[in-house]
Amino acid sequence: MALAAVIVVSGCGDADEPDGSATSTATTSVTETSTESPTTEMPEPTETSALPPLPDEATENTPEGAEAFIRYYFDVVNRLHRDPAVGVLADLADADCQSCANAEDTISYLVTNDAALDADLIEVQSMSRLGGGAPDVTRFTAEWVYLENQAVASDGQVVDTIPRQEFSGILAAKWTGDSWVFYDAASDDT
Repeated sequence: MALAAVIVVSGCGDADEPDGSATSTATTSVTETSTESPTTEMPEPTETSALPPLPDEATENTPEGAEAFIRYYFDVVNRLHRDPAVGVLADLADADCQSCANAEDTISYLVTNDAALDADLIEVQSMSRLGGGAPDVTRFTAEWVYLENQAVASDGQVVDTIPRQEFSGILAAKWTGDSWVFYDAASDDT
């Protein structure tokens, strides 16, 4: 079974999408490897594999705070793909966030298959504030990259590969009254 890597590029399913024009869904292509895969050593979990600390700026109800939170969210997503744990994203995501649900599904796949990615998956390259949108939602036009990656089982076998893919679209965060949550992502790319 191939890795269900539909992590963060599908838009919301309702009228409160991060961007009304960016409603397409993109998924990563995954190539399943043969049974004679090369062996790659997985790092042992350590105290440093804990979640990254929330930056102070990401607690502020400002556009800068929203951007800092979105970047933090992707740091957490990257960490959870390298050291998978199910259920962590729920506290950082809007309840209707489809891309967050996709990321959680991928993390669950990794846990079920006793595997992890061998490096960060997502790199946010640029973000620029975009006006409009739903109340309390701060949107950004953005460019991000899925980095070439491998899913490695605990026995060191490469079980899946993810090719490099570049995306552009909308990333959004929502202020909940006392903190930010990741609202969703919508890619212009199909």
